[in-house]
Amino acid sequence: MRKYVRFDRLMDHPNTQALHGYWNELRAGRDAPYRSEIDPRKIRGALETMFILETTPEGGLRFRLAGTRLCELAGEELRGRSADTLMIFGHERELTSTARRVLEEPGVGVMRVRAEHQREPGLESWAGEILLLPMRSELGEMTRILGAVNLAEPPARSRGAMDLRLRCLGARMLDIDVDPDLALGARDYPQRERQRAAAGLSEAGASFHRTGEGLRPNGPPALVAIEGNPGAGGDKPRNRGHLKLVRD
Repeated sequence: MRKYVRFDRLMDHPNTQALHGYWNELRAGRDAPYRSEIDPRKIRGALETMFILETTPEGGLRFRLAGTRLCELAGEELRGRSADTLMIFGHERELTSTARRVLEEPGVGVMRVRAEHQREPGLESWAGEILLLPMRSELGEMTRILGAVNLAEPPARSRGAMDLRLRCLGARMLDIDVDPDLALGARDYPQRERQRAAAGLSEAGASFHRTGEGLRPNGPPALVAIEGNPGAGGDKPRNRGHLKLVRD
């Protein structure tokens, strides 16, 4: 049986705390917010190490989105890759097993990790944490996870792409304080939305989309922002972050 380092403090990194605070405010008493409710402008400081996982038809978990800095640290584009790609050999199941609990309970998952070189684990390492937050799809299903990987003192950006993988030191699950009436209301969300649309009371749901900004003229495209709900928010221009949508 693997022994884990016990930890009492949670979410040490400011970006982890900010992402959790935003998610908690957004859900407004429900067990989880909807994917389309995520507004990148509200969490701009956390975008580069943020990710979104989605369940696959085969029962796995894969990266739907991944921030630019997270991909640099991993040394590869993570979109479309299995969630366990981030973990070092021998710890591949630690992230996926915690993520499944996040969706099934649902709950908030916090993992203590150490980032190490994939090919030379004993060379250097950096302490950090993973945050896993449940989200609902547009059909109301609990099939998405909003998350982030934040290292306490990450490698200098001048080092460019690396090949870091994460060793799990411990994992904690936190309960979600839910308003029972709102939790019940979420279950019939798809039916209510269809009824509203039939009555002419709502517009068709907006999907995530990739913008044309951030493209490099002489190289591969940069990771660019997604918009959770392009039709919302009035007439103000929508600023972009640094995330990329998976193309199926």
